[in-house]
Amino acid sequence: MFGSRGPATLRPPGPDPKLGAMATIRTPDQRLRVFISSTMYELAEERAVARRAIESLHLSPILFEMGARPHPPRELYRAYLEQSDIFVGIYAEQYGWIAPEATISGIEDEYNLSEGMPRLVYVRDPAPERDPKLSEMLERIASDGISYRRYRRPSELQRLLADDLAVLLSERFSPAGRSEEPVEDRPRHDLPVAPTRFVGRQRELGELLALVQERDMKLLTLTGPGGIGKTRLALALAHGCKDHFEHGAAAVFLAPVRSADLVPTSIATALGLPVTGARSAIEVLRDYLSTRELLLLVDNFEHVVDAAPELTALIGECPRVRLLVTSREMLRLSGEHVYPVQPLPIASLNGERGPAVELFIDRATAIRHDMPLTEPVLDAIAQICERLDGLPLAIELAAARVRVLMPQEILARLHNRLDFLATGPSDFPERQRTLRRTIEWSYDLLTEREQELFRCLSVFRGGFTLEAAEGVLSGTQDLLEGLASLLDKSLIRTDASVSEPRFTMLETLREFALEQLESHAGLEDVRRRHAEQFAEWAAGIHTDGREAEAIRGVELDYDNLRAALDWLLENGDPGRVARAATLLWKFWWVRSLYTEGIEWMERVKAHPGALSQPDAATVEFVIGILAFGNGDYPRAAKALTIARGRYEELGDVRGSALTWLCLGVTMRIAGDMGGETLLRRAVNTLKEAGDDWALAFALFGLGRVILMDGRAVEATPLLEESVRRAIDAGSQTLLAIALVNLAWARMALPDIEGAREAAVRSFEEARAMDNRDSTARAVEALAAIALTEGDAEDAAVLFGAAEAIRRSIGGVVWVPDRLMHVATETTLRDRLGDELYEARYRRGAELPVAEAVKKALECGVHPHGEARAAAGAHESLSG
Repeated sequence: MFGSRGPATLRPPGPDPKLGAMATIRTPDQRLRVFISSTMYELAEERAVARRAIESLHLSPILFEMGARPHPPRELYRAYLEQSDIFVGIYAEQYGWIAPEATISGIEDEYNLSEGMPRLVYVRDPAPERDPKLSEMLERIASDGISYRRYRRPSELQRLLADDLAVLLSERFSPAGRSEEPVEDRPRHDLPVAPTRFVGRQRELGELLALVQERDMKLLTLTGPGGIGKTRLALALAHGCKDHFEHGAAAVFLAPVRSADLVPTSIATALGLPVTGARSAIEVLRDYLSTRELLLLVDNFEHVVDAAPELTALIGECPRVRLLVTSREMLRLSGEHVYPVQPLPIASLNGERGPAVELFIDRATAIRHDMPLTEPVLDAIAQICERLDGLPLAIELAAARVRVLMPQEILARLHNRLDFLATGPSDFPERQRTLRRTIEWSYDLLTEREQELFRCLSVFRGGFTLEAAEGVLSGTQDLLEGLASLLDKSLIRTDASVSEPRFTMLETLREFALEQLESHAGLEDVRRRHAEQFAEWAAGIHTDGREAEAIRGVELDYDNLRAALDWLLENGDPGRVARAATLLWKFWWVRSLYTEGIEWMERVKAHPGALSQPDAATVEFVIGILAFGNGDYPRAAKALTIARGRYEELGDVRGSALTWLCLGVTMRIAGDMGGETLLRRAVNTLKEAGDDWALAFALFGLGRVILMDGRAVEATPLLEESVRRAIDAGSQTLLAIALVNLAWARMALPDIEGAREAAVRSFEEARAMDNRDSTARAVEALAAIALTEGDAEDAAVLFGAAEAIRRSIGGVVWVPDRLMHVATETTLRDRLGDELYEARYRRGAELPVAEAVKKALECGVHPHGEARAAAGAHESLSG
């Protein structure tokens, strides 16, 4: 803490031959004189407490008050310094006045003139508006080998100064000798106390406490992007385990440090150790730490990572010191334990409000005690936290807005989160006063190539694979190395929810990166390559034999596909969108996104002159089949009729047959018996073509319309063949639909056991694809089976559960199923009475989807208590 070029030389008061008679400064006695250097008005309270601390040790405080005497200021403070024995510098935000003839301020000049005497330097923290010139001066002080201590309140400064003066006197002015080592063995460092409650990281804290206590753990690095809460978690960890270390825990904050060379000096400062010109900071630290058991927290290491090897070498020589580091990138050192800090969850595992929401509520209610926690308010808070990626800093900045806005109003203004969250609490570090500054801190640490890659990756929505990045950013050099570097720096992440290598970027970071890309040349070129890449990928997806894999792949990259389709339509390339829809319609069907798919096709139709004849036919077919799936049969019939004409004109046999089968079902539902004829024509055509997938589709369509006429004996073999063809084609989607139709046919025979096998298997296939429409149909079939077996109460609950699943996607009962639906409801009401039926139905309808599925599984058990194995069901159904 103290700097000196040798022991202080004490002089009796009297004239200084270099300054002349006017330089005579006299004190009341011969006590040591302590010169206090600070700006006068900004630090008036600090000057007062410093005076008290000095006087408490019976020393003489020397405070220069400009204008107190009729002499030029520089001559006066120089005279005061010449007659002082110890220099104390106290700094906060102001650099001070620069005289007209000077190039530096008075406080910097005072520091320069103090060379050769012991120096004690104190810096107020936080100081959000610190003058850049003062920051440069503090860096120079550190580079001079003078470490300084930080304080928050004047009372803390008074205690630190009194303690340090006492140590200085014993070390520098004792006649017994002047050892450079501290005479006190007790720790002279304190962990800062957070001003707000620690929220939401109890699980992580427990894991880290266990890690710190492992015998071989010498270096633990908490990584993550800016604002993720690394510092807060690390401080909580340090407080939680400091009593396990003989000499406690100490914290070092490196954000203000500009050079890796100054890291050892900054650590020495935090530990209250003297660093003089005679010994390096590393030597002082080694001697001090080698005999101590201590947890040393070093915060914000990412911009001084070049100091990492020296620091790890230090702790290697200090066997009982554990190093806890927070950094936006890992240090890549042997023996390093890396703990990535994740965003706060929005909801807990049991569905209740999660840590992110609790953090918002805690900070908001501290500001606005009367804020009502109604359902609309809590829902808005959850959406805010989700929009902010669960980033604690962003959540705290948003919560601060409740002083003037309710959460619903905050949510409405979050369309540009970087601009909305533009100011934060004044006691936050400068780099975290706004969300934008937090991200800029990380961005500025990147190389130019890394910045370019980071910007370009912003075109991806919802994540990307390495192959996708290579396709879009083919001109980017060293892509793999660049991705690895951004991953190390916590600017991208790997997606742990998938088995294949996949990268994601927090939306908050992506928004910033996209802004940077927009401000540089090449945005539209990158967006064009992104759109072409994903449109081409979608058009080339193969579903034969691996439908579930293909649907999952589309789901993972659906946000990218949306962005690609949007760009292509905006830039006059609707044909690519139509060709992508050739396979995307299956995804829209499985996920019940009928309306969205139709809207995309309507946008394509707005460019009629840009479409080829095959593309125009595809657009009408997709509109028709999605309207068919959504139960909008008039719209389906209109679009399919147009598509039929175009396919037949083109000589497209498969396309024509697919329109025939959909039109056939639509016509039959409308009462036109010619629909069955058209369906049989589709079946015969597709059999000749050997197309198992399309044939399975046509067969269950034909079987279903025959079943509508009550011809279950004739429909059953058609539906059984449909099941076999769907299995051969590897289509779980068609298999689930074919099986539920077969279940209804077998019930009508009646064959209850066969119906149960088909319904349970349909339910399992639909669940595997997360196809809720088919899941609901299977559950309703299980309800009808339970009713047939005399279990009316369970049947009513299942009947309600089917409605709960349909409601989760905004679905309705399929028109071909409506006769059975009405019959089931009527029988249930007759058996139970309206009151009991309504109660049991409501119980099922109010179940969450997961509970509805669980209930269906329970009711899919054989009457004798033995569950039908899926393999056995498959064997009997595929015969």
